[in-house]
Amino acid sequence: MRRILFLFTLLLLPVFGYTQFLPKDIQGNDVKQCEDGGFIVAGNRLLKRTDRNGNLLWEKTLSTDSSSLSSVQITNDGGFILAGKQGYNTYNENCLTKTDRNGNLLWEKKYAEGEANSVQITSDGGFILAGHTSRYIRNYKKKIINLLKTDRYGNLIWQEVYEEGIASSVQITSDGGFIVAGKHNNFIKIDSIGNKLWN
Repeated sequence: MRRILFLFTLLLLPVFGYTQFLPKDIQGNDVKQCEDGGFIVAGNRLLKRTDRNGNLLWEKTLSTDSSSLSSVQITNDGGFILAGKQGYNTYNENCLTKTDRNGNLLWEKKYAEGEANSVQITSDGGFILAGHTSRYIRNYKKKIINLLKTDRYGNLIWQEVYEEGIASSVQITSDGGFIVAGKHNNFIKIDSIGNKLWN
């Protein structure tokens, strides 16, 4: 019976998302399924690995008390790349973190003020991050969508800002560019070097 329920759960994952079916003590902001059928969960400072039935295998605490991991991807070496924020009080920076397959920290990079909400692995082995930074517009501090491209080691290649908003997700398009969706009705097409094509 438990096997039937588990298989039914797997069928529902694409519809409701993985986090709906994780145990209550394993909560996070993003989750991916690993090759062995288990899951990797990214949350507030925490990276958690479970087996296919949701049993906790290990848990790692990353960075400072105010850090948050918003997005996780599984890298070609079996490790993990994580995007989020790191900082204190009201000041945060876009953050990119690389770990090995056991969650051990390999490197961590911080960029502009703001928060990275989504990360994808690009065809050159590097990473694209989407989130927001801050700019003063007519004397008011506003959140502005930004996109950051790095190499495979997290070294910044380029960074661009676009329009007022908060990027929720970035995806790589078939032409090698990017499409960004945001929380303020933002929908932006960007080429491979960060130029905005349309919105």
